[in-house]
Amino acid sequence: MQRRKSLSNGEMEIARVLWEIGPATVRQVHEVTNGSREIDFATVQTYLRRLESKGYAASKLEARIRVYSAKAKPKT
Repeated sequence: MQRRKSLSNGEMEIARVLWEIGPATVRQVHEVTNGSREIDFATVQTYLRRLESKGYAASKLEARIRVYSAKAKPKT
């Protein structure tokens, strides 16, 4: 099994939101994250794309909206 690339602190924060709320749009993740600290919408979008490229998340289009979901489970 191939090992995934490690996550930055920002990417890990976004991954935790996906684990917590389940499949979500960029806007939904931004709303949850923005409550704990000020973060730009585009930054959340970039982190989600990075999570997908690293194999930690998957996305699908629903109508014209991209919905992201976690592929990897958190370590306990």
